[in-house]
Amino acid sequence: MKRKTVSVHFRLWDDVYDSLQMEARSQKVNLNTLLNQVLSTHTRDDLLFEEEGFVKMTKNTLRAALSLIPDDKLSELGRLAAKNGPDARMLARSDCITLDTVLDELRLVSRSGWYSLNEGKRAGKEVISLIHNLGPTTGPRQSVVLSAYVTGLFALVGVRPKITTTSTSVMIEY
Repeated sequence: MKRKTVSVHFRLWDDVYDSLQMEARSQKVNLNTLLNQVLSTHTRDDLLFEEEGFVKMTKNTLRAALSLIPDDKLSELGRLAAKNGPDARMLARSDCITLDTVLDELRLVSRSGWYSLNEGKRAGKEVISLIHNLGPTTGPRQSVVLSAYVTGLFALVGVRPKITTTSTSVMIEY
């Protein structure tokens, strides 16, 4: 997609410029593309995450937290996560909650690092895979939480997707 651009001039600290140049080389993109990605992520995601009270944590901390939750409470955690906040975020970005806003919410949360998201089609149905990497012990527990979270989000628009889980992923067909 070709987007309209504007030409601007910025002054950057030398060390920031050097870091950006190194990162652009490592990602094999030009500096302009990298700056657009960084600024877009900050203005589109990071400010919203901050306003919402998102907490950044390491995967090791998430593993530890999930290991402390009793098995019978994991789904409840996912359902609560779907009830507390996503509806307000979706309404803040759109005038109503629709299937598209639910999908945008899943994309937004994927950019926070909880999982990676892949979209496709299979046998005429839309398929979304949420892939996480929490290891053999905690991975299945994260799949339970994500499955309940996704079920709660789709319920907001009256959709009951088919959900399949593995120890490292949640697949959603609708």
